[in-house]
Amino acid sequence: MTAAPELDVIADITSAVTDADHKADAVAALAAAMEDARTVSMLRQAWEYDAGAWEAACARMGAVQGCSRLVGRLRKLVEVRSGLRVVDQGEQPVLPAVVPDGYEVPMGWDVSASGIWHHDGDRVVHVATAPIYVTGRFVDADSGIHAVELTWPGWCGKWKREIVPAGTAADARSLVALSGSGAPVTSANSGSLVQYIDASRARNADVLPLGISARRMGWMQGGFLLGRDWIGSDDAPVHWRGDEGQDQLADCIKASGTWEGWLGICDAFGDRPIPWLVMWASVASVLLEYVDAADGATLDVSGETSKGKTTLMRVGASTYGNPDRLIRSWKTRMAGLEAYLATLCHLPPMLDDTKKASPREMVGDVLYMHSGGMGVIRGKPGTAGQGVGMRRAETWRSLLVSTGEERATSFTQDAGARARTLCLVGEPLGSREQADRIAAVTAEHYGHLLPRVVRWLLEPGRRASLRVDWKCNRKARSEKLAKAGAVAGRLGDVVTLLELAGWVCHCVGVPDPPEGCDPIKHAEQAAIDGGKDADRPLEALRSVYAWCSAHQSDFWGRHLGEGANTRVPSAGWAGAWKDDGEGGQIVSWDSIAITASSLDRALVDAGYPKTSVGGIVERWAERGWLRCGKGRVQGQARIGGVPTRVYVIERSALDGVVA
Repeated sequence: MTAAPELDVIADITSAVTDADHKADAVAALAAAMEDARTVSMLRQAWEYDAGAWEAACARMGAVQGCSRLVGRLRKLVEVRSGLRVVDQGEQPVLPAVVPDGYEVPMGWDVSASGIWHHDGDRVVHVATAPIYVTGRFVDADSGIHAVELTWPGWCGKWKREIVPAGTAADARSLVALSGSGAPVTSANSGSLVQYIDASRARNADVLPLGISARRMGWMQGGFLLGRDWIGSDDAPVHWRGDEGQDQLADCIKASGTWEGWLGICDAFGDRPIPWLVMWASVASVLLEYVDAADGATLDVSGETSKGKTTLMRVGASTYGNPDRLIRSWKTRMAGLEAYLATLCHLPPMLDDTKKASPREMVGDVLYMHSGGMGVIRGKPGTAGQGVGMRRAETWRSLLVSTGEERATSFTQDAGARARTLCLVGEPLGSREQADRIAAVTAEHYGHLLPRVVRWLLEPGRRASLRVDWKCNRKARSEKLAKAGAVAGRLGDVVTLLELAGWVCHCVGVPDPPEGCDPIKHAEQAAIDGGKDADRPLEALRSVYAWCSAHQSDFWGRHLGEGANTRVPSAGWAGAWKDDGEGGQIVSWDSIAITASSLDRALVDAGYPKTSVGGIVERWAERGWLRCGKGRVQGQARIGGVPTRVYVIERSALDGVVA
């Protein structure tokens, strides 16, 4: 740090006094300098740096009529070395209440309300214009990364606290970023502040509290981080440490109104089962990790527009925060959505209106990624001779709540995504008045249910008991729903979790659904319907049969013309299919023979990836839907008198499709 700016201050004050036209103006200039603590501080540094320049300035100002006595007083303010004296060992200045008991300023430094000074040889250098204190140390709950808590006076009059990675506090360039939060850091003094922070941390290693921090919410050792609030053991509380975007999300997770006021939405539900399931879904999301369920899942509500779907999202979001801020749109990007899921971690994400997703295939990708609970694997530059390294993958385990005019599963042909999504179809609410009533309650009262649930779950012995209930009920329901298909059996896990969540809600004071309303029965039927919809080989067969029916004239046997007048399709023959009205006699055809290229075209037109055709054909063969050749899934048919390898689909399989 140079003293040039301080010498400029001497010159400015001297000019103001000696060039004054009147005595009163000269006196006013001296008085203004004496009452400005920053000016006195800079004059003090200039005196330390160049005593001769200071003496000359005082001589010139003292020569002005009527200013001699005032210049003497200014000299006393400036030439007080005790205010700049380096603190000796065992001697400490008065420190603010923000620092822990026993905190000491490191030797060689002086800190006061006016800033930070450092002893540099025979000079005392003014390093910063405001104080900074190291007030805590933290270790990240997941990554183990170390961080320090820095505290400084904010511009609004309150102390500003910020937890920064230890690497940031040790790097002069990175430390400058704190200036955006009002810290007295510049590119000129950041290097000195890095030394000061390190010295402060080392001097106070025995008194600085060591805590745990986290950049995501949810279950952790000893409790649950709900937004910025820790619910759990006071022995090792976890402190929130997010970036700007994460802080915005954390600020939405808070309580407003009253618990009794929020319970009013239960009266508004009436006998409609879907609102109850959406409310329970939020609790079920918290239970996933708690009972150690294997995968995440999605609860999707679909139906015509303006039927209350977005209002239902408010129900789910109001269980833990402000629904006006927690509900997010499907109009987003995968990277941002991954960060959203990872930050909430065990809390339920809320995504509204699937039709806004772009591209359309993104919905299926998100459903599958979310259920797996892990983000995209990314590389990074290698270290220690490695060519490439790996970034830490984001993880989560939650129950996603989604809405749209179409089933979320209609956006993908992926069977895995369909097996993890419970689709509730139809009008969720009975009237506009019902939706308005729910919206009015959730606008004023929110953020009460999940804190009550978490505290109840943290009671001793609760987790072991619920895990037993989960395993027993899951097995029984999966066996029951598996009769409707393998996918329905898998969706039984979601239904069981919703049932468990409903029971937990009852235990913390939420009323049960009214008589005649059975949300779990409704969810079971949705699982059965979802199992049918997720039978990918069957849906593919339906699509192929529909394509064949629409292109009948492209099949030999149902072609147009005879003999030389036979019309050959522009794309070639699609296959062979006997005509029901051949020669005036009704012929009972027993199969449809379709060429490989036509089968590819039929499935691709229906939205199936071309790479999936081989797997679909294998499933058809396993179910006996194809008339296979020896050791092959393909058979043989004559097309225009020429033997051709084709896929021969049995009519018995197609009868089940059109039944």
